[in-house]
Amino acid sequence: MTVAPFYDLVSGTVYGYGQMAQSIGGEFEYALVSRLEWMQFANDCEIKFEVIQKIAKGLVGLLDKNIEKVIKKVEKQTDSDLINKIVAEIERHKNYLLESLINDVKYKICDSIYKQD
Repeated sequence: MTVAPFYDLVSGTVYGYGQMAQSIGGEFEYALVSRLEWMQFANDCEIKFEVIQKIAKGLVGLLDKNIEKVIKKVEKQTDSDLINKIVAEIERHKNYLLESLINDVKYKICDSIYKQD
């Protein structure tokens, strides 16, 4: 398995690219990737969807933990406008991942209620 889709999500969007080099669940447009595409991606990689969720949660945690450290290192090497774009994209995608995880919990709750009826 490769992390190229995660890399595409942040690196390409900073420069204004709407599409990724590799699809996630058949979707190349990063803004249109939903839970279903992540499920298909997991299936394509022959791993459980829960593994993808665990990776997403881990990425969110790593972003929160290391963002300031990375910013300080990068500030010495590049202009602040680019850094601000990168940070904004990271925050946007972090929030997207969190929202996806929350929606998955809601889906599981609704699914369990439906099965009880």
